[in-house]
Amino acid sequence: MAELDTTNPKGLRAERTIEAGGRKIVVRELTVGEVRAWLKDANAELDRNDLVALALFADITLDDLTRFSDLSRAELDAMLPSELDKVREAAKSLNPHFFGLRERLANAAQVAATAPPAT
Repeated sequence: MAELDTTNPKGLRAERTIEAGGRKIVVRELTVGEVRAWLKDANAELDRNDLVALALFADITLDDLTRFSDLSRAELDAMLPSELDKVREAAKSLNPHFFGLRERLANAAQVAATAPPAT
């Protein structure tokens, strides 16, 4: 099945319907408010110590995938990484600003972690 891009003519969020894991999945563009909520929730996600959720993909967590799509956590757990990669790629194409922000934050954290202590 071909991917379907839907952009609302009134300027509302873009969505893409893809097929992965034997089902249709809607992947969407996040609003600025949803990106802010993601940033606020990111620390709680780190506290859960779910290394698979945090590190299966280098540029996105499994919780992020639920924000970008209509998949539940249980549905994610039943899918193969190769199937989730299709969701990740669709999310990246619809949300380049989110992924740019995520990369900049990771770089800033790395710089802060390696900086000499202030005296």
